Amino acid sequence: MASYKVSQENGQRKYGPPLGWRGAPPPRGSEVYVSRIPRNLREDCLIPIFSSIGTIYTLRLMMDFSGSNRGFCFIQYTSVEEANRAIVELDGFELVPEHQIKVCRSVDNRRLFLGQIPKDKTKQEIFDALSSIVSGVVDIILFISASDKRFNKGFCFAEFETHRAAAMARRTLVVNGLRFWNREVRIDWAMPEIFVEDSVMAKVTTIHIRNVLAETSEADLKNIIYNFANREDVVKLRKIRDFAFVNINTREAAERVFEGLKSKSLMQTLQSGVIWS
Repeated sequence: MASYKVSQENGQRKYGPPLGWRGAPPPRGSEVYVSRIPRNLREDCLIPIFSSIGTIYTLRLMMDFSGSNRGFCFIQYTSVEEANRAIVELDGFELVPEHQIKVCRSVDNRRLFLGQIPKDKTKQEIFDALSSIVSGVVDIILFISASDKRFNKGFCFAEFETHRAAAMARRTLVVNGLRFWNREVRIDWAMPEIFVEDSVMAKVTTIHIRNVLAETSEADLKNIIYNFANREDVVKLRKIRDFAFVNINTREAAERVFEGLKSKSLMQTLQSGVIWS
C-alpha cells in the first residue's frame, strides 16, 4: 500500500503523489473532475471510494476561507484506464444518502491565447519574452501570414508543461498585466483540446499541416512528404489557403510522415506545424 502526504496550499487540500513515486507523472486524460461533493466532507471520505477503482496519484480538494470544501475536487489516477473506470462506475454514486456526485474527465488545458502581439516578432522572440516572466513554457504555436512569411498573424498560443503551470502563468499575467515591446498583450485560456483515447488515435491516418505559405503548392508538399513515405502511401493531399490535409493509407506510414514533418529543420523551412486530424 502506497503512503501519501496531505498538505494544504493555494486554497486546496492536496493528497499525494505517492511517497517514493518514481518516473514521470501519469499521462493526460488520467484525471477526473468530481462535483456535487457535500461541503462538510474532507478527502478521507473520498479516498476509500475512488481508490477502489485504481491507484490515486493525487487528489486536490478545493477549499474556501471558512474551511469548507467548495463542492468539487480533481482526482488523478496513474492511468487513463483507471480514470475511465471511475467515470463509468462512480458518476451518479450516492456519496451520502440522497446525494449523488458527478464524475467526468477533467479538462487538462495547458494552452493560453496571446493576442495583439506585434506582427514582426518570431516564435523564438515570443518564447524568450514569455519565459522571462513565467515558468513552464514548452512551446509557442505561431501562425505565419500566408502572403508574407516575415510576419505573424498577430496572435499565438503558449503551451505549458501542465495545466497548473498554465493557470499560474495566466494568474500572474492577468494580475500584473502583460506588456511586450511597449504593447499590451491580450491573454486568456485557449479553447481546450478534445481528449481522444489512445486506441482511437492509433487509427488516425490524416495529418493537418498548418501555416502553409502561399507560394507552397500541393506538388511541393507532396515532394516533401515523399521523403518519408512511398508515393502509393499518400491517398490524398489537399491544400486550402494556408493549411493542408494529407491522408496516408496506414498508421505506420502516417507516423513516419508526421515525425518527418515535425523535424526542426523542416519546420524552419516551411514555417509550419502539424497535428493529427
